[in-house]
Amino acid sequence: MVFEEISNKSEEIKYTLRLGNTLSIEIENVIDFFYHKIESFKHPENEEEQIAFEQLNADYSKAVKIKNDVINFFNDVDYRLKQLMDRSLYANNQLRNLQNNFRSQSRIRINLKRLLKFTLEQASYSKNDIVKLPVLFPKKILPIERFKFIEVPYYDSFGIKKNKIIPVLYDKEHAQKEQNKIQKDLQRQENVARLFREYKAILEKEKEFDFTEHFYKILEEENDSEIALSLGFDLFQYANRNPRYEIDIQRELSDVSTKKDILIWKMKIRQII
Repeated sequence: MVFEEISNKSEEIKYTLRLGNTLSIEIENVIDFFYHKIESFKHPENEEEQIAFEQLNADYSKAVKIKNDVINFFNDVDYRLKQLMDRSLYANNQLRNLQNNFRSQSRIRINLKRLLKFTLEQASYSKNDIVKLPVLFPKKILPIERFKFIEVPYYDSFGIKKNKIIPVLYDKEHAQKEQNKIQKDLQRQENVARLFREYKAILEKEKEFDFTEHFYKILEEENDSEIALSLGFDLFQYANRNPRYEIDIQRELSDVSTKKDILIWKMKIRQII
């Protein structure tokens, strides 16, 4: 049931990404169309041409905004897809471990049955009802732990003891706590994604970004150190992969950080291209 839901989600994400590629191509065509019209538009000489030129510029700006919104949306989809892949990989590893455990238990039971059958076939009984094995019977030293039975009941027959299923009691309070914890983690991930888009736009606009200053601002507004740390990791990873930016880290504390509980170095991201 769980893997069926994951398969359905993967199909939906695949169709969404395919739609994203198609939309990107169509939006680029629209932007190129308006751009070429603006390039070929002559200098306005009267009020009517000025209005047409301004309307063309407005259409071009609207197309660019739609393109940025679509890119941000599919970046969020990629982020969620990465999370889904990590969770699927973890579930697959757990399932493989469970299969190995069942396989080992089954092998042990089969070998014990074979050993018991072989021992009973080779055994003989004396007049005193004592089980005896042949002198040439192969004997192995097994690790044992000596213990003492206070009272051992007598069984008329031997067989494999069946495992009883113990019903698990539903702890409503614990379930609610876990659900709240999951909701908090999801909200934290959404806040990180939202702030990542906002600060990436700030970096694009201002060409330089002082992360040390904004780190304590985020810490104060969100009241969650994990959000600030995750956002910092995503921003510096983005800047490190992008040749347009360079990272400047000075191994010294700023005046602001000396008054805080969390201390970080002076770190900046600036655009070089």
